[in-house]
Amino acid sequence: MNFQQRVERHRSELSRADEAVVDVLLSRPQEAALWRGEDVAAKAGVHGSAVTRTAKKLGYKGYLELRQELRMLHDQYLAAEQSSGRRGFRNDAGQTILGRLVTQEMDSLSAASSSIDQHSVNKAADLVMNARDIYIYGRGNSIPLCDQAERRLRCLGRSVRGLAGETDQDIAEQLLLMGDRDLLIVFAFRRSTRSLRQLLNYAESVNCKVVLITDDLRIVHPVPVVTLAAPRGDEGSFTTLSVPMLMLNVIVLSILQRYEHDVQPYRDKLQNILLGFEV
Repeated sequence: MNFQQRVERHRSELSRADEAVVDVLLSRPQEAALWRGEDVAAKAGVHGSAVTRTAKKLGYKGYLELRQELRMLHDQYLAAEQSSGRRGFRNDAGQTILGRLVTQEMDSLSAASSSIDQHSVNKAADLVMNARDIYIYGRGNSIPLCDQAERRLRCLGRSVRGLAGETDQDIAEQLLLMGDRDLLIVFAFRRSTRSLRQLLNYAESVNCKVVLITDDLRIVHPVPVVTLAAPRGDEGSFTTLSVPMLMLNVIVLSILQRYEHDVQPYRDKLQNILLGFEV
């Protein structure tokens, strides 16, 4: 059982301090393999002893054993990088930037297939179809993903609200009608933010269900109903949006397959409306 599998198994046992430690380790796994316990504690904002307690909750004898596993994973990662000839642009003199980018995209998309299970995708599809209103949240580089999610789900006849306001006031106004029949879809990567934590806390307070589409951000509180997580590349290098877009498209295609009779009338109606514009 690897580190991430241990986290998933013991998630319900983790305290806020444990979550902070795991969040730091998962968000920068390659670098974390080289950190001392006090380094992790400082980055997580917890007492040094909390790191050891977290490691033991995950089934390790202590942090040293946990770090040893991270180092083994790190060594495997470096070996894979060497064997595939992708150690960096300086070692790829015979490969164009376009060629390298295509290779990285293909590797990331291939890795996603082993990170996402169809059961979780189906559960996300069910939540989308059973929701009264769907709220979409993302910041920074996630905004294009939010725009595509709005368009794709709206074409399926879903009622979608984009949480794209620039200020807390803008977002708060859009949350006034959120309730227990609704769904919040979040695109968030690397680290949790204050705004995201506040949004998730509010969603929990009104019993709104949450789907999180992410990379290494697997420890957030409150815990989403569904988390779809797959790596997008290494921190400090190119990180692709193709992987989270793939996860979105998988949800949409699962809806089309599982709820064909429910969504086809909306697709037909859309085509009729478009034909009207062409007259």
